[in-house]
Amino acid sequence: KIHQFEKEKFTNDDIQTFKDSQIKIMDEILKQRNANLKIFKNISKIFNQIQTDLHALENFIGFNKITVHQDLHLAQILVKSDEEGKKKLYITDLEGDPNRSIDEIWERDLFFRDLASLITAFHYIEVNSVLHTTSLTKEDLKIVESFADAKNQFQKKLGVLSTTMSEAKLWTDYLISNLMKYYNNKYVKIFDNGKNVDFNTFQKGCEIYKFDRLIREIYYELKYRKDNYVVPLIILNNSYDSLFKV
Repeated sequence: KIHQFEKEKFTNDDIQTFKDSQIKIMDEILKQRNANLKIFKNISKIFNQIQTDLHALENFIGFNKITVHQDLHLAQILVKSDEEGKKKLYITDLEGDPNRSIDEIWERDLFFRDLASLITAFHYIEVNSVLHTTSLTKEDLKIVESFADAKNQFQKKLGVLSTTMSEAKLWTDYLISNLMKYYNNKYVKIFDNGKNVDFNTFQKGCEIYKFDRLIREIYYELKYRKDNYVVPLIILNNSYDSLFKV
């Protein structure tokens, strides 16, 4: 298939497609979940709130859509020195989202799709750093609602847990905040010819796409790698208290 490169704008139809696709995946997750595990306790409530707030996508109607990677994360980025010793970044694995059809892979989207994937990758590092530096396990996470809940349940068992979680969160928040501020300034210049997007609106767009990314990853892990769904789900739960506050 030859991809056409005429400009495409984000429309109400795109918002409806976004909603319909997300609802379909949410329904599959709810069918496959183990409702007896505490980690799933708030999943329906979270899904409802995420769907309710998708109206914020209306802020981006008329914005240019671009060809996106769809599965961009830190393992897809290589750093290599050129002949002059300068560091260069290379983005690899351009096959798109493995859960999408060929036609869907060619579909353009807002810039947030790939930025949200990177933001989610930082959250993965946050969770995995806690798992790797304490004796907390994925099985432990299944019986808690969030990291805050884990602190209450496991603090006596894991003396360094609270400090590790706090440091990991500070690191993650710092990286994500700086990444969003940088691209908030660059976004309109590169893709939308100087349209003004205030930071709160920009952050909202990132969060909507971040939650969509997490939902898709929970679905993928439940379907293909059941031992791994805990990480994206605990990230979603950790984010619950700050859902769409901006």
